[in-house]
Amino acid sequence: MKTKVLLVAALVALVASLGVAQDFTLSPTFGSVELEAGFFPDPHTVSITAGGSIDLSALGFYGFVADAPDYDLYYEGDGLTLYIYVEFAEDDTVLLVNAPDGQWHFSDDEMGLNPGIEFPDAQSGLYDIWVGTFSEDLVQSSLAISEIGFDVAAMVGSGPDWTLDPTYGTLELSSGFADDPRTISLTAGGREDISSLGFYGFVATAPDLDLYYEAGSFSLYIYVSEQSQDTVLLINDPNGEWYYSDDEIGSQPGIEFSNPPTGLYSIWVGTFGDGMTSAELSISEFGW
Repeated sequence: MKTKVLLVAALVALVASLGVAQDFTLSPTFGSVELEAGFFPDPHTVSITAGGSIDLSALGFYGFVADAPDYDLYYEGDGLTLYIYVEFAEDDTVLLVNAPDGQWHFSDDEMGLNPGIEFPDAQSGLYDIWVGTFSEDLVQSSLAISEIGFDVAAMVGSGPDWTLDPTYGTLELSSGFADDPRTISLTAGGREDISSLGFYGFVATAPDLDLYYEAGSFSLYIYVSEQSQDTVLLINDPNGEWYYSDDEIGSQPGIEFSNPPTGLYSIWVGTFGDGMTSAELSISEFGW
């Protein structure tokens, strides 16, 4: 089984023989996770800045990645199939994985323009993961790990779909809830152009958050409280109606439901371009 501890001489010889500088012994740039068979939620997702300066042609592939892995997965398998894939990238990406047996795996366009790699009867151990680009440019993307399968709904063009599992989970609140406002940190944006709904901006296919709300006598306020770039807000309410906001609170979007219905609110935080940016979503009964 692969380990993070190698003799320096052996590592140097490996790099020289391959003619590449991908180094799985380095600390991953965007962190690591330990997952066991049957993990929940599925898929496990993480925001990744894809690309780098290392040319993959020496491995017989194409594209550019960083030196250190973008993400490390420590997986405890149970004979299940493991799927590692990229979704919601702002540009065409590639995927490179070094599996627990030390073998390299590469993907380009498994799902539309999104790469994905399937590991039948997945080995237990360390999976070092790089998300690359065709040029040396850096782009925002989301890496997903699943035992269910590739998320084909992540392919561009299907439009925002409230029936999909939310990327950042589900929140259940009843009128008068404590810890008001509730806040959720997320990555805003995606590759779904919402002009077909009569709005402008880009969101992910799946909702960012599902809110199940039990209404009372208060108004409900859903808004972006922090953003690193200008964002938009899209909500499908319990009656199936679409609501949209751009600059309700200065440059931050917000939607007020003065007589909120009880039920499911599917929420997307989007951007003006097809890039992605960090943001904080807030839910309150007190106001902005």
